[in-house]
Amino acid sequence: MLFMLAVALLGPLIARACASLFGLPLRGAGAPAALAAANSRTIARRLASAITPIVLAMAFSSVLVFLHTSEDRAIAEQQRAGIVADHIVTSDEGALPPDSVRRAGRTPGVIAAVGLLRTSVLVRSSGVLTPVSAQGVTGSARDLAAVQDLDVGKGRLSLKPGEIALDASVAENAKVRVGERIRIRLPDGTGATPLVAARYGRGLGLSQVTLHRGDLAGHVSSAFDTELWVKGGTAKALAPLGRVMDRAGHTAAQSVDRELNAWANTVMAAVLGGFAAVAAVNTLVMTVLDRRGELGTLRLLGSTRRQVLRMVRWEALLVAVAGIALGTAIALATLVPMMRGLTGRGAVHPPAPLRLVRRRDPRPRPGRGQPAGAGGAARGDTGAVTETSRMTLAEVEATARAAHTGQRDKAGRPYAEHLRAVAEGVRARGGDEEQIAAAWLHDAVEDDALSAQWLREAALSSRTKDIVLAVTKRAGEPPEAYAARILATPGALLVKESDLAHNADPARLAVLDEATRKRLTEKYARMRALLGLVG
Repeated sequence: MLFMLAVALLGPLIARACASLFGLPLRGAGAPAALAAANSRTIARRLASAITPIVLAMAFSSVLVFLHTSEDRAIAEQQRAGIVADHIVTSDEGALPPDSVRRAGRTPGVIAAVGLLRTSVLVRSSGVLTPVSAQGVTGSARDLAAVQDLDVGKGRLSLKPGEIALDASVAENAKVRVGERIRIRLPDGTGATPLVAARYGRGLGLSQVTLHRGDLAGHVSSAFDTELWVKGGTAKALAPLGRVMDRAGHTAAQSVDRELNAWANTVMAAVLGGFAAVAAVNTLVMTVLDRRGELGTLRLLGSTRRQVLRMVRWEALLVAVAGIALGTAIALATLVPMMRGLTGRGAVHPPAPLRLVRRRDPRPRPGRGQPAGAGGAARGDTGAVTETSRMTLAEVEATARAAHTGQRDKAGRPYAEHLRAVAEGVRARGGDEEQIAAAWLHDAVEDDALSAQWLREAALSSRTKDIVLAVTKRAGEPPEAYAARILATPGALLVKESDLAHNADPARLAVLDEATRKRLTEKYARMRALLGLVG
């Protein structure tokens, strides 16, 4: 902010300096360029009014976009190195049963199981209370090390009540060392002074504060664990405990909100860039109008109309280059120390070009619709999806859950429960991965959670796409035509059978009123008959 304030106040001096510096190469580029360089030095005040908005917009936009992309890169790197658990179990209700850790520990093949209570606490940093992510751990420090590699650098993580472990950047900003006490505010505002037992390096990707769950349990609205991290075992064996994801699925789900923030930052940066462009162009136009006499004199002295126009273009180019260069310098001077404080490194990462980076976990845009970066880049020029570029089941699940966020079924339950039940039903009936992927997405297009265009461009097999389209009901379509399309599409019948089985589940229908229950029971029975499903 101080840099940008200085640019605004010292605009004429900066414009004159830029004109002298950037005008040097113009002197050897012909008469129009030399005239542009000379004019820029004499009308520095006018140029300053055009350069300043470009500098401000460039600096603001770069900080907005690059800060997010750099932080996102650091988070991804820390998660990739720090998550060593094989499975992460969560609940659609937000909290796991109180005996989840014990049950997971007794599951065959499980080496370690740890429950995590996710929340945030306030830590004083530079005299200001700052919220930081926190995890309360149910389990031993040894078990935590088996599922999370926090990269402990100093001290020893013990998870004893009254002790706390901090991310290195949090400890540095709070000016505390291992063995000292730190003042924090727990989620309900209660003050505490736990002993700093350890400092670690991967808090941005995992959790910035780690402590015993008992120190948090009495200060949150729900004291139950929100996540269960497990080493060993199988997803099928852990399924009764909640929704099971592997590492890739967990990181994909975590990236959803970050992608939405990135989209908002990009829009804001574009708006700022638009304002800067309008301001700069308007200033240059007004400057040219004020110089009509000067430009007329140049014509009388022998300059051609083309030479005058080229001179004006060179001046506009000089203004743009000076504004972009100064704005970039200010952004770097701001971003490097900010990233050093966040991650311990001063690296700044620009956004990766969408056409060069395959995005395999697209986020639906607000209001339901086509996800950003829907996987078109995952294919080659022929449009074919290769085996290596195809979305994994975990990524398909994360996409489906994100698309149906906030949606509930007729019984008032989160719609993701129905998607999971259909997918598990397909798996139990011997369905393959392509059919299971279609099960997760079977209602996405029909409910307008994802668009048909997204499905066409998604990194999915053509068979999965065909199944999704086959089970998608069309407006005004007779049931006979709908059933015929399903029967004609290989693999679709199994998905629809699982869908009907869950829809007709007596436990789900029991919560509905009698008229609705009767109507739906008859509807499902008729469809089963049309599909030739007996029993």
